[in-house]
Amino acid sequence: MSNTEKFLVEWIFPKALESGCFGENASIESFIIDKSRQVETHFGSEVIFVELNIKEACKNEIKNYDLVIKVEIQNETFRNIVNATMQFENEILMYDTLLPMLDRNGIVEDIFCKYYYGYVDQDNPKKDFIILEDLKKKGYRLSTEKVFLDYEHCSLAMKQLGKFHALSYMKKQYGLSELLPITEKIQDKWTKESLSNFQLMFLLCAKRGIQPLIDRGESVELLKSLLNEYNDILELYGNLVRPVEPEAVLCHGDFNRNNILFKYDEYHHPTGLKLIDLQLPRYSSPVIDLSFFLLMNTTHTLRKEHLNDLLDIYKKSLLSTASNNCIVPELDFGRVAIYGYIHCSFFLPMMMADSLSETLLEDSHRMAILNSERGGVIETEALVNIIKDLLQFGYIRNSYKQIH
Repeated sequence: MSNTEKFLVEWIFPKALESGCFGENASIESFIIDKSRQVETHFGSEVIFVELNIKEACKNEIKNYDLVIKVEIQNETFRNIVNATMQFENEILMYDTLLPMLDRNGIVEDIFCKYYYGYVDQDNPKKDFIILEDLKKKGYRLSTEKVFLDYEHCSLAMKQLGKFHALSYMKKQYGLSELLPITEKIQDKWTKESLSNFQLMFLLCAKRGIQPLIDRGESVELLKSLLNEYNDILELYGNLVRPVEPEAVLCHGDFNRNNILFKYDEYHHPTGLKLIDLQLPRYSSPVIDLSFFLLMNTTHTLRKEHLNDLLDIYKKSLLSTASNNCIVPELDFGRVAIYGYIHCSFFLPMMMADSLSETLLEDSHRMAILNSERGGVIETEALVNIIKDLLQFGYIRNSYKQIH
């Protein structure tokens, strides 16, 4: 028996059966691990694909479950760097508590894959796991595009995101007394300590897309002011993510192509969408999700031609989902839009150059240099184009210091 099989048989399956997630008094009939399946790099987990056959008590039938089982990264150094336990606790909080609390009319089931059970062991993170439905047989998969999505994919993403954010506004029409105490349990990946450690990386990566425009004499004072904000990344980040009412919603927090499964018709057009990997949620402006997705997953040309269209699709979906008597405020996209660039400035070149995680094991200074130089001219121009688009649409502010 392999170590993985032993882990399943001796720990994960007994804990799951005890929880009743597969039915009362159920037992394991058989299981098969699909070792052929490969997934893109996950920073917070390792993944096991399992076909599980369950026999329920008092029933003479075997029920089949196709499962994705997420376990914590076994490498302790890497696990601590990405704070994997925090990510597991956040995801379980989302599935166990927040999504059921917000759900209306089956919207959560429409947007997210089925969750069975999750467990965090405070003494031994190697025992942590989350069990989800494997949607492969239902036709869902990651897009074949590794970085940039076309208009069809983006418009579907905006529709589903609008539905998800609408759930928060519908919940808030009855007040914040139930929602806020739970959202306050969400842990932030970017602590004061980690932001301080990454200060140089954020600054150097930001300069990669901003300095070329300054050198060309474009919006010099505004862009110099923006770079100056990076001198105190704690304040800049805090101002951007601080929830402002009545705008704030529960955000996915990592709304990106690699966390979205699409379903396609026979002509390869996307017809369905499910969100996965809920490790980094936050209660904040909807622009947290919108800006990251729309800057990270679209080309300069697509943004130039369709950014406003995509935002309109999001808004229409949000309004059509929300009940008539709840408050849906006008969205000030520019107030928070630079949040998306902060993350794209290091993550977009990483994805374009197809070199994901090796720099995380470097010291902070060397990591900052490596990330700011990743790729080449094409990656730099992609970042420059993001800043150009934000300027064109008026989404860069003179100051971010007084956001309340």
